Amino acid sequence: MAVAIFDLRARGVAVTGPLPGGLPRPQLPAVEPAAYLGLLNDAAAIMLISFASGMLTAKSFAERNHYSVDANRELAALGLANLVSGLVHGFPITGADSRTAVNNAMGGGARRP
Repeated sequence: MAVAIFDLRARGVAVTGPLPGGLPRPQLPAVEPAAYLGLLNDAAAIMLISFASGMLTAKSFAERNHYSVDANRELAALGLANLVSGLVHGFPITGADSRTAVNNAMGGGARRP
């Protein structure tokens, strides 16, 4: 709207132009086949650190609020979510310690009688 209202294109502002509509089509990222092997080590390290961090937070809040967390189900869910996200060129999916803390502070993690 701002581009049209303020005629930004005429003022020399670069704009993206029309954006494609609809849902993205699943496809593998445009990476050279030889690069996948190199990316595999980095991806595994990032996955391990993200999962360990998220599980530490989840287990801590689960213990505090008297519920349980199944690490195997969490790993499978995160893996599937990231696989689908990657196929449609989305963002990697992970938990955030700060969002968990805010949610808990607002009563989101507590069990209700």
